[in-house]
Parts: sequence; C-alpha cells; structure tokens
Amino acid sequence: MEHSPPQTTSPLPGVDLFDDSPVVVFRWRAAAGWPVVFVSSSVRQFGVEPQDLLSGVVPYASLVHPDDLARVAQEVGDYSAAGRVTFEQDYRLVLPDGRMIWIYDYTRVLRDETGQVTFYDGYIFDITARKNTEAALREQIREVESQRRAILTMSSPIIEVWDGVLTLPVIGVVDGDRAQRMTQLLLERVTEVRSRAVILDLTAVEAIDTNTTGHLLRIVQALRLLGTQCALCGISPQLAQSISQLNISLDGVPAVPRLKEALRLFIAESQTDTPRSKKRAGIL
Repeated sequence: MEHSPPQTTSPLPGVDLFDDSPVVVFRWRAAAGWPVVFVSSSVRQFGVEPQDLLSGVVPYASLVHPDDLARVAQEVGDYSAAGRVTFEQDYRLVLPDGRMIWIYDYTRVLRDETGQVTFYDGYIFDITARKNTEAALREQIREVESQRRAILTMSSPIIEVWDGVLTLPVIGVVDGDRAQRMTQLLLERVTEVRSRAVILDLTAVEAIDTNTTGHLLRIVQALRLLGTQCALCGISPQLAQSISQLNISLDGVPAVPRLKEALRLFIAESQTDTPRSKKRAGIL
C-alpha cells in the first residue's frame, strides 16, 4: 500500500494562498519591536527573506520608516489598550535596497484567556501608487485654490492710490459670494496697511441686485467699525435705485461721480487735518 508523504502545516492555515500575491501575511509577537513568528513567502517582493525576519536578523520594526515608527507604535498600543479586535494603519517601510514604500496594514489582535494581548495577525500590501496619486491630487487642489485666489484678487484689485487711501474698483457682475470675498480681502488689507480711507469705485459694475447692494453697503459699515472712512464713486442709476430700496444709512459717506473727485476729498482732508493733529499733540 502506497503512503502519502507527510504534510507540513503552516502556523496560519491557508496563508500559502498568498505566497505569490501582492499581500504579505504576518504574525507578530506582542513584544517590543514586534518579533515575527510567521511571514508568508510573498515578503520576498520587498527584498526581504522570510528567514531573516523570523530569526530576527531583520527586525520588523527596523523596516518601518523612522518618521513613522513612533506613531505606529503609539497606535498599536492605543488600539490594544482600548480593547480593539482589529485595526488599520497606513505607514511607510524602508526596504533593504533603499526604496521607500507605503503600505496598508490590517491587523487582528489575539488575546489569551486573561485578556492579555499575545499576538497580532495581519496582512500588508503596497499602496505606494495610491499614495502618490493622492499626493498629486492634493497638489492639484492647492494649485487650483492658488489660481482661484489669484483670480479673485485680480477681479477685486485693492490699490493704494494715496498714502493711507485704498480704492477697490468693482468690475463686472457682482454676486453674493464675490461681494463677501471682496469684503474679506478689503478688511484684511485695511488692517494690514492701517488705511484711514477707502474708495469703492462702482463705475464698472455691470449688474447688481438688491441683495448684493446690501453686501456692498455692509462693506461701508464694516469699514466704519474699523475707524476707516469710506466714499463711493461711479454710482449708476440702477445702483442708486437699488440703494434707495435698502434700509441702510449712508450718512457721512460721500458719493461722487468719479474716482479723482473722491480722492481729492481725502487728500484735502489729510492736508487740513495734519496741522490740527500736530497742534493738538503740541508740535505746533
């Protein structure tokens, strides 16, 4: 009678299915450095021999990127202490040939009858391509956001036309979102340069509704709260009608036909106020 050869049994039954796959199966002992008790042959794709990991010649922790090691250890400890049965991690490995790869790590926590963690069973696989794609996408998003900000800035240019006097030429169609963005940019610039006066030039406004008119006039109110004077120029009949429908006071806000006339107001005021302020300070 012919006898079958004895079968060798893996510590983790069925994992031989992964020997030729991108997935690497591990069993780590719950001890410092995570000593490897079992690893599938598929680890050779990382340039590491299974026996080197099993013998400790290549400790698993030595493969973890130095910048990620503390985080990985902290997460493993926290998940274990919290009683988690499974957990997931993304981190980097530095392979023996110097390559750096990102891996996904799915781990199951094994405990003895007292609840003490004894082993970690898990599998890892290379997700470097995904991480590179995500990084490229984030960079594209940053570029788009930078371009969007540049476009918004160009569409709402804030110009210092005189010492301490800013002008905001409002060009084209103004909607609520754009009006809010202009308000933010203008208030930031006023605070930055300590502006004493702002001229809103509405000459080139193409279309405006009552809601947006309200946003623009609230810019005036916000500037007054900062102690900054404001003047309007280039108000069209349509805009004037829209303003009249709103219950927003423009007392003390001069409205003139052209930018140069608004600028003259503030230049004349600065020339008049300077000697007075000096006299009050005891300089004159």
